[in-house]
Amino acid sequence: MTALIVLYACYTLRCIVMARFQWTDHETVIMLNHIDWCLVNKQNYWQTIQDKFIDEADRVPDKSQIGNRLKYICRKQMPTVRRNHLMDRGTVVLENAMIADTILQAMKRGRENLGLKVVDQRKKKVQSAHAGLSQVGKQEDPV
Repeated sequence: MTALIVLYACYTLRCIVMARFQWTDHETVIMLNHIDWCLVNKQNYWQTIQDKFIDEADRVPDKSQIGNRLKYICRKQMPTVRRNHLMDRGTVVLENAMIADTILQAMKRGRENLGLKVVDQRKKKVQSAHAGLSQVGKQEDPV
């Protein structure tokens, strides 16, 4: 009985921790650039993304957290982008996205390091505090 209570407590704590995962700009950049890297190198995103986080980040989100973040990013697009469209076509579908300059610059540096085509400028540029893909000034992002 004690083991069941401990198991339930751990499961509940894990759910709480998952719900409060706060994405950094660096983690968002890793996740987005890896989509394009996988398309260019014909790799499976879902089989390789966690290894990418192990190599480049201080923590590793689980696949459901990554999926939720991708859904969040897609919902913030105007018009909304479907996640499978993003995964099939790459970040080019985010061309009109409101992306903070800090993320754009980090994506550019990351893409250079990965040998990917660099997107110099998106069509819309906004200040970091108003960007949909930045932690700066964001109140509502539960992912």
